[in-house]
Amino acid sequence: MPSRRAWNHLSTAALALVLALFVWVIANYEQERPRQDRFSAPIPIQVINQPENYVVVNKPATQVEVDIRAFSSSWDTLTADSFVASADWSSLKIGVNIVPIEVVCTDRTVTIEAVYQDSMIVQVEELVSQELDIA
Repeated sequence: MPSRRAWNHLSTAALALVLALFVWVIANYEQERPRQDRFSAPIPIQVINQPENYVVVNKPATQVEVDIRAFSSSWDTLTADSFVASADWSSLKIGVNIVPIEVVCTDRTVTIEAVYQDSMIVQVEELVSQELDIA
């Protein structure tokens, strides 16, 4: 069985290791501090679940801008393709609809702080077709 003196040395070494790890994490964080800013490129909006029996009579937004927080190394690799903006039109009703826009980033270290604009206005009418005889 190890002596009391050996346990003291072992516990001191473990404490030194934990403190060294803590200092290393702090130093890396200070060196690569997160930056918060507006992402430079607009993100195209993907419409999902668009009903076939409606026709859109206005011109809804086609892109959004985002404020993000990310480490410098992430900023250098981000492109508009790193983000997915989507609007689910499955619950559209005839008339004016306000549809929320969801934005996600493929880089898990990136935090989306704000979305401009976070919803779109979609005005729809029922699609009606009629056959006519041409004489």
